[in-house]
Amino acid sequence: MGCADAAWPQIPDCPDGIPALFRGLLDDETPPPEPISADECERLLNTAAPH
Repeated sequence: MGCADAAWPQIPDCPDGIPALFRGLLDDETPPPEPISADECERLLNTAAPH
């Protein structure tokens, strides 16, 4: 499965930008729909990463 196959809306508390971030990082053939700034990447990773 690739990132496009994941059921992102069904993941509790998943920030809206996480699918695009993971697609950009993991799926070579599927670029994100729009560029993600470094600040946005940091915010998303801090939000999604367990503390």
